[in-house]
Amino acid sequence: MEKIAAVVVTYNRPHILKKCLESMLAQTVVPERIYVIDNSPGTDTRSMIETYFSFVKYEHFPDNIGSEGGYCEGIKLAYEDSDYVWLLDDDCVSEKNALAELLKWAIMLGKEGKVGAVRSARSWDSEKDSPILEIEDLFAWRGTLVSSEVVKKTGLPEKTLFLYGGDMEYGLRIRKAGYRMYLIFSSRIDSLDFSGKIQGKIGTVRTESYTQPFRIYYAYRNELWVHIKYREYFKALKLFLHGVKNFCFHITGGKIKRAIAILDGITDGAKKKLGKRRKYLPS
Repeated sequence: MEKIAAVVVTYNRPHILKKCLESMLAQTVVPERIYVIDNSPGTDTRSMIETYFSFVKYEHFPDNIGSEGGYCEGIKLAYEDSDYVWLLDDDCVSEKNALAELLKWAIMLGKEGKVGAVRSARSWDSEKDSPILEIEDLFAWRGTLVSSEVVKKTGLPEKTLFLYGGDMEYGLRIRKAGYRMYLIFSSRIDSLDFSGKIQGKIGTVRTESYTQPFRIYYAYRNELWVHIKYREYFKALKLFLHGVKNFCFHITGGKIKRAIAILDGITDGAKKKLGKRRKYLPS
């Protein structure tokens, strides 16, 4: 039987993490080991883990290494003694057969070619003519089963991105190494929390944006950096134009800090200036 280690990255919401871990333990196939990477400043998450999940391997980074740093550290701990690493955000609740279906398809597809990762479908992923869908770069940390072989061949995620974009970069890296990735519709996960996006209009043009400046900054900076790194210049241009649209949206709405975050993100992404920026730390 294949060995599976799970990695969950969390930040200061133990009540949501508890539901995530409970759904993992209710799986028809349960991970052999579970690693929780905690970026929280306090001790609430540690207390919850010690009370309800004392068997979980817990790593605390109170200085906050971000989601991308968290997945880097978690995968580093998990992959060497496992065949697969199951990656989840702390707000993910998985259906009982989610992991079993991922593993089944990873093994089946692996007989036909090099499979680097398989990912669970979300509520908005609608199945069409096939039970699976090959994906190009929509890797997504939440609900993805990664082959440990891939980690050995391609290395660890880019932790200097800090927040957002690391899954996109890692997915592209997996593809560049000759592996395939698939969305598995029979494996389902739900999210208990969404990242505070708002929708609006500039005239007749619709737009969508995060509300918190730190999310806006890292989203634009990191996605632009990834596009430039992999020479996806058309996508970089589309992101820039999307930034212009959202800049106008926030300016007209009087949200100056949000607009500045877009400018800072695009500027730093173009300059390849990564890492955690003091001006944009999660609150």
